[in-house]
Amino acid sequence: MISESELKQYKEWGLHLVPLKDDTKKPKYKTIRVKQKGNGKFKTEFPWKKDPNTGEYITWSDEELLEAKRLGINQEACDLLDVDCDNIEGSPFMSELPETLTIGRKEPDGKKVVRKKLYYVNGFIKPKSFKDHEGKVVIEILSKTQSWCFGDGRIILNNVKPKRLSDDQYKSLKESVRKVYALTMLTKLYPKKDTNRDEFNMALTGTLLRETKWDDKKIESFIKKLCKAVKDGAVNKRQEKVERFRKNLDDPDKKVWGVKKLTELCGVDKKIGLDFIDAIKPEQEKTTRKEIIT
Repeated sequence: MISESELKQYKEWGLHLVPLKDDTKKPKYKTIRVKQKGNGKFKTEFPWKKDPNTGEYITWSDEELLEAKRLGINQEACDLLDVDCDNIEGSPFMSELPETLTIGRKEPDGKKVVRKKLYYVNGFIKPKSFKDHEGKVVIEILSKTQSWCFGDGRIILNNVKPKRLSDDQYKSLKESVRKVYALTMLTKLYPKKDTNRDEFNMALTGTLLRETKWDDKKIESFIKKLCKAVKDGAVNKRQEKVERFRKNLDDPDKKVWGVKKLTELCGVDKKIGLDFIDAIKPEQEKTTRKEIIT
């Protein structure tokens, strides 16, 4: 449950709150009598987003919101975007995203992890999910739905009004989300200590050099964050390969590994490939065909 002062604050921020059913993420529905167009008779419907009679977003009283064990947000009603981190391995990398209202949870061991970051956006945002090879969601961008944010185990890690993103900031956010996806998957696939960590990092370095347009500093920063997350102390050893490998990329005698070797070391079928590497590749520039008149 939330307090009256918290409710007042969230309303001042423009959040459109929705009470959720106990112990679920599902919203509580309103019982509304709707007049049928065909026969004029009334039918009972159970919506949570919009009133079928008026088309207006459904609201709940302060009493209903304060009594609820859990609260969500109707994202569509307040132009809200939710970056949802579904993997504990991804939590440390959520700092890649701009600071804003941040929701977390406390693990059984007392550790606090980031669950989601919320932003205001302008216009329609297409939802996007990034999944692992088992089809489980790693991180996703959500909109036009409701998101459980307050009460019953949820904790506020950064209690500020959601940041409003410009179009350019939203574009940058999408790039950061793809980066978090890649770092999360690499953390999950990273070799254990005293195994083939050197080979893995050589293949990863070659892959980043070949498949992205990142400069050396950005690649070194990426590798450093990954090493920190997996507690690999050989950070300098990993980073020094970047400049050297770049010089040797086109030398057939040096044989700098790339995504083929990394796929093999990750234990993934080469026919499936590495989605998280595809995610950080530069977006292909769209070209328009024009008819030539002679």
